[in-house]
Amino acid sequence: MLAVVCVFAAACSRKPEPGITRTVSVSAERLAQIRMNPHIKGSLRGSDPAARLGGIEGDPSPPGIMFFSEMEPYLGDLGFEPGKMILAIEGKAAHDIFIPRWKKKGGIRPGGFSRDHYKDLIEYLFLENAWRQCVILVYTDVPGSYEVLKAGGYQPKAERWLIRFE
Repeated sequence: MLAVVCVFAAACSRKPEPGITRTVSVSAERLAQIRMNPHIKGSLRGSDPAARLGGIEGDPSPPGIMFFSEMEPYLGDLGFEPGKMILAIEGKAAHDIFIPRWKKKGGIRPGGFSRDHYKDLIEYLFLENAWRQCVILVYTDVPGSYEVLKAGGYQPKAERWLIRFE
């Protein structure tokens, strides 16, 4: 009987996503902290983290969510740092998710860096969706120089990150 239960449980468990390059876990305690206080400042210097959508309004950056140099709070815990962008969340392009949302945010255009964009991303990832896990498509090694991007020739390197909420 025990063998039947084990086989059934194994068959029902979600199989690993193909092509995952990084797996990150968010503990239940950390998720509770984020949900209680999703909008803390990023550093002692007092600056709030900021995000924007690249690849719109004539921007030569790849399409996706770009970050100001600081990604704390919360995204730094997942491994985000300068040079990384979010292209898609759970198979849906970041532009499709956030252009409509950010157009409604107090007149701040989606292509402009704003702390409200960052806060909305945190809300989307950690508050609004009750995911047990999600897959995020991430560009790595994105040049920080506008001139390098404008010159062309940059080919984004994509990774698939599995974020597990425990």
